[in-house]
Amino acid sequence: MKFARPRVKPVSLGELAQKFKIETNNSDLKITGITLNTKSVEPGDLFVALPGENSHGANFVAEAKSNGAVAVLTDRQGVKALVETDFPVISIENPRHQLGEISSFVFGNPSESLKIFGITGTNGKTTSAWLMRSGLEKCGIPTSLLGTAGITIAGTNLPSTRTTPEAPELQALFALALEKGSKAISMEVSSHALVLERINGTKFVCTGFTNLSQDHLDFHKNMDSYFESKAKLFTKEFSNKAVITEVDIWGKKLIDNVEIPAVTLGGGVQNDWRVNDITAALGHVYFELIDPRKKSHKVTLGFAGAFNAYNAALVIAMADQIGIDTRDFINGIKDTQIPGRMQPIVIPGAALGIVDYAHTPAAINNVLVALKNQTQGQLIVVLGAGGNRDAEKRPFMGSAGEKFADKLIITDDNPRDENPAEIRNSILTGISDKAKTLDIANRAEAIKEAVKLSSPYDTIAVLGKGHETSQEIAGQINDFDDAKHLLEALQEKFGK
Repeated sequence: MKFARPRVKPVSLGELAQKFKIETNNSDLKITGITLNTKSVEPGDLFVALPGENSHGANFVAEAKSNGAVAVLTDRQGVKALVETDFPVISIENPRHQLGEISSFVFGNPSESLKIFGITGTNGKTTSAWLMRSGLEKCGIPTSLLGTAGITIAGTNLPSTRTTPEAPELQALFALALEKGSKAISMEVSSHALVLERINGTKFVCTGFTNLSQDHLDFHKNMDSYFESKAKLFTKEFSNKAVITEVDIWGKKLIDNVEIPAVTLGGGVQNDWRVNDITAALGHVYFELIDPRKKSHKVTLGFAGAFNAYNAALVIAMADQIGIDTRDFINGIKDTQIPGRMQPIVIPGAALGIVDYAHTPAAINNVLVALKNQTQGQLIVVLGAGGNRDAEKRPFMGSAGEKFADKLIITDDNPRDENPAEIRNSILTGISDKAKTLDIANRAEAIKEAVKLSSPYDTIAVLGKGHETSQEIAGQINDFDDAKHLLEALQEKFGK
């Protein structure tokens, strides 16, 4: 990703070598940035060459040098692979482990001057991060946002290629946010980022846990490993305080093992923060939140989904952990709208369209439960699964869709490098009632068919891609926006 770099005080390789006890062959050389990506190199950068799946980053040093890099940080394998023998080198045993702290140092340790809130879990990270940003802004705290649905630095929107950026990019964004006047950061922290140590060198004022359910097991292999990756965020290395949602066994396990001061959130009398009386209406959620001081707060959200009460309660509790006024914060989140998260597509006199990012069995279940309870007519669901990702969850996604849908259309999501038909067949194996199920490969045609089957009292839920505006098929990335296609289909049928 290319973005405006923050201004930084140049750092010498000798300073880096001394602070991090590493070797260099040019102590006097100064650097003004650091990056992993040759395409992001700017003049004066330290290029980081790490081992990859197919090749070592050292093979790209010449390209980095031609783009302006002045030195390379790599491991022993990378040193051996270097063709540019006269290029200044920093050699380190495990570059990725120290990359976050080195990047933080290069960019002036920005997290020490920001209130950084980190949110992790399987579902709800994006919603929670957006709500956190809205609440903090209402309380007079300029806040930048980093997450799956995009990056906003001091009001400027940037695309997001990862839920949590790589360490050099992350620290550069922190420094840029600070330079542009932000006082806080609201960010999602992915399990991949924790395992791959992207957040090393970051200090959080408070971290939050939403929930845990099956996802990313192609990477983590099993749920215990997945949980352990999430639990890393709740340690003294990263955070001072935490809020943990207790809605599943994993939340309870984290509560029992957390290393830092933490409060709990749930629906039981044992929880420090208690969610009561959730009422879901069309386009809104209302609930009562009891704080640790036994004070009751009435909370309103401007989007659908009863499950979102817990996402909102999480960030309210996190803000309270650092002394932010609860009433002002609650007022700040009531009108928040989040792209691709229970996003309504409304045409007068038409079926209600909903676009949501739900792509795990638990998320699909939560979304469809909420919509089923609010739908007078049929619930029509369009659903697919991404390729090159956790294949084991696909039948369970189909089962979750079938449980609540009156009509279910299985289609392509982002097949990536997999055979799209095989992905759809895997989803179909979890569906017992094939009579109410259609298999339509083309996603645009699937959405059109859903609308064709609908009446004004129905709800059409298009799930899986949410905020995304492209579709990846066999290496080709094409423009594709679920919300746009659903709106056009609804206008074509009902807008006359």
